[in-house]
Amino acid sequence: MTVSYSRHVATSSKPACFLRLLLRWKGSIYKLLWKDFAVFAFLYYLFHFTYRFALPAREKRWFESVAHYCQEFSNLIPVAFVLGFYVSLVVSRFWEQFRSIPWPSRMALFVSALLQGYDNRGRLMRRTIMRYLCLAYVMTTLSISPPVKKRFPTLKHITDAGILLPNEQVILERMEEMKTKANKYFVPLIWAASIVTRARKEGRIKDDFAAKTLIDEINEYRGKCGTLLGFDWVTVPLVYTQVVTIAVYTFFLSCLMGRQPLDGGDNGINEMYFPVFTFLQFLFYMGWLKVAETLLNPFGEDDDDFDINSLIDSNLQNSYLVVDDMHHEHPELIKDQYWDQVAFELPYTVASQQYQLSEEHQGSAADIKVPASQSQFVVAGSAGKGNSMPRIPEEPEHGDGDDSSRLLSTKSDKKACGSSDGRKTGRPDLARSTSKFGSVRSLISSSMTWINRRGRRSEADDVESGLASVPESDVLELKQKSQEKQPKNKDSIQEDMMFEMSDDESISSKHSAAVAGGGSNEHLASKIVNDHPRMSNDQPFGQFYRSSRPPSVISETAEGDGVNVGTANHHAELATDIRDRLRELRETKETPKSSLVKGD
Repeated sequence: MTVSYSRHVATSSKPACFLRLLLRWKGSIYKLLWKDFAVFAFLYYLFHFTYRFALPAREKRWFESVAHYCQEFSNLIPVAFVLGFYVSLVVSRFWEQFRSIPWPSRMALFVSALLQGYDNRGRLMRRTIMRYLCLAYVMTTLSISPPVKKRFPTLKHITDAGILLPNEQVILERMEEMKTKANKYFVPLIWAASIVTRARKEGRIKDDFAAKTLIDEINEYRGKCGTLLGFDWVTVPLVYTQVVTIAVYTFFLSCLMGRQPLDGGDNGINEMYFPVFTFLQFLFYMGWLKVAETLLNPFGEDDDDFDINSLIDSNLQNSYLVVDDMHHEHPELIKDQYWDQVAFELPYTVASQQYQLSEEHQGSAADIKVPASQSQFVVAGSAGKGNSMPRIPEEPEHGDGDDSSRLLSTKSDKKACGSSDGRKTGRPDLARSTSKFGSVRSLISSSMTWINRRGRRSEADDVESGLASVPESDVLELKQKSQEKQPKNKDSIQEDMMFEMSDDESISSKHSAAVAGGGSNEHLASKIVNDHPRMSNDQPFGQFYRSSRPPSVISETAEGDGVNVGTANHHAELATDIRDRLRELRETKETPKSSLVKGD
């Protein structure tokens, strides 16, 4: 019964597109209002002619005083305010009820795909499940829709229509005789769920997940049926409907007197024969109220109410079509005409060629061009200052002869940075440290090469080369430390694997001091891994290195330490292998080059 006019307004640019809708009768405002308008117009002219021809002079003065009173105070009635909120509430409720109508087509697709079997029993299960869903819908709408109740007044009428079987009718009638008077719309859904369970036990449903999918869909269908009953049970509060109705009708009752043209135009009304704007106001306000009254219950017999009877017919027919005739049937698989093509265009007819787009939309920012001078990244913290990120040079290739220069940095390197600690706004130590120590692995690899070369030299060469760059006080201090301090265990090595890259002078001097002090290769490796200052948050390269590592290798130190150290299991294992190999070298006094453990 819903009046659809979408086809007539598909193209609003046509001349008089919406004006032609004013000529329609079914579902129109004229059909809703003509009786009320006739009564209003009759009473208006009745008062008008009574005032003009039937009342004597004294009664005319009384009539005029009443007209003045109604005209002055009728505008105090908030008709537009009250009516606007009411209609908004009713329209939103109308759409919510439409969205709550259960559709069995989704369940039909699941049943056809998941409940297997080409025999009569499999076919019977599929058809019965869908029939039970349609039966639940019929039993729900019987309670809320007068047209459906007139079509199926009793269960016998549903049985005669083929939606209910005689044995099922007997069961439902026995349940009606029970003390509970609740709506039994859920009973067919319970039967449908039992059939799904039986099909799973018989192996017609392959797994429990498929069975759960069907049960969930049945439960969702039941929820929508219950929602429809809830809308019918809990309506818009009666007091709200009464307030709106009283406001509209009292306003137009006052207009019957207040809008009358008086002798001499004392009330400012000069409409002598036909009150045009008064009638238009009645059309708007009363029509607004009639719209709300029509949409308040969309399951009735108004022109714009839902056509539930036609939905019952189409749902049952489509359900049988999906689960029976189309069960596991599809056309033959044949290559389409665009099989070997990637870029192709579908054809247009002459009538639709005007709708073909010359190019697809690529996004509103797709055509923005960024100048090359503004496409460089800036250093963090200097945004808006025009400073671009300095280019970090790549790490040069080093041979065995250059490893010591990579590990042992001199004071002149830091003097070139403009500060003893290398911390300056330009941060040149960032690029130098990055080029020297790209990773912990490369540091360990170069360190082991240097250790191997130093191990093959004589003690005199070691002392001569080591003492050349290390003060004597540092040599004695580190020699005493190497005798007292035992090598750390694996956990300690794992905790301290992150090196302080910016303080390369300290690392270099301690390496040389350890060698000059006569420490073993094993202890020297321990010094490289363990005896170093940790990276703190305020050191530039420490921040750079931590930002380049994944979060999984960053961990907090013990409480109160106040620094972050990188931990990585593969680095700890590498350090352990280095120590074991150096122990073997110390025992055998031989260090073949092929036995060295590489850092990568």
